[in-house]
Amino acid sequence: MPGFSRDGDVFFASFITGPQHVRVGLRLAQEPVEPRLVEGGALGTCSHGEWDTAKLIEAVDHGLQKASEEGVRRYYASEIHYLVNDTPSRGLAARCAHAIAMRHASGWDSDAAEDT
Repeated sequence: MPGFSRDGDVFFASFITGPQHVRVGLRLAQEPVEPRLVEGGALGTCSHGEWDTAKLIEAVDHGLQKASEEGVRRYYASEIHYLVNDTPSRGLAARCAHAIAMRHASGWDSDAAEDT
C-alpha cells in the first residue's frame, strides 16, 4: 500500500518494500509536456544506485498511461520529484505514478493527505 502526501499542487506517493524504497512526486498536466526533474536530497544514509532519469520519465509515463487505461483521465507529468538515494526501480516509480493518478482522479482526499 502506498503512502501519500501533498505539497501544494505536487502529489507524492511512496512505496517501501523491505530494502527498496521510492518516493515520487508529480505535478500533473492535462497535455503532454517535457517534465522538469526535481532532485531531492537523500533521506537517511543508504544508497541504492543512481536514477537513469530517462528511465524514470518513462516509468512515470507508463504508470500514468496504465491509470488512463483503467478509466481515469490521461495525466502527464510536468514535474517529477525524486530522491537521490531511493531505489532506482522503474517498477516502483511506475506504481507511484499510477497511484497518484488514481488518487488524484478520485478527488485526493485532503484529510488523508498530509502536507509535506
